[in-house]
Amino acid sequence: MQRVEGFQKYDLKSITEFARFMEREIGIRVPRNKSVVGKNIFAHESGIHTAGIIKNPFTYEPYPPNLSREAELMIGDSSGLEVIRFKVEETLNELMHVATQVDKNDPRVKAIQADIQKLYNEEKRVSAISDEELRKYVEKYYMLESIIEEHSTNMHSGKGIKIKKL
Repeated sequence: MQRVEGFQKYDLKSITEFARFMEREIGIRVPRNKSVVGKNIFAHESGIHTAGIIKNPFTYEPYPPNLSREAELMIGDSSGLEVIRFKVEETLNELMHVATQVDKNDPRVKAIQADIQKLYNEEKRVSAISDEELRKYVEKYYMLESIIEEHSTNMHSGKGIKIKKL
């Protein structure tokens, strides 16, 4: 299924491979945002844009990304809670090997967004947040803080449970 008819009759992976060949062998630079063959054609970052992609990819994508390359949701200075929620959920699923659901109003999602905004506003960062960096935020806010809170609560209630990091 696709929004723009006709793409199914083309092998878009071959076109993308040909564009990479032209870059590598002939030295013709293909702009990252070039239609169909650009490296960033399916890279999305801004808040309302990524929220639209998560809810319905055809909002901004004329055909499924897997016909030419994979879609990529990125977190940057203009990213909203929805893409952060989506990427946090994806990361938790990878870390825990179970399906999880995260609400975009979860205070931990908002804390991650605040930390990320601080990088852009105070430290003048210009690149997108990598998946490895996001994983560290997820570990900090979803795994380590809950362990610390549980340890603190149990110590104050007299149970004295100690948590040992493996």
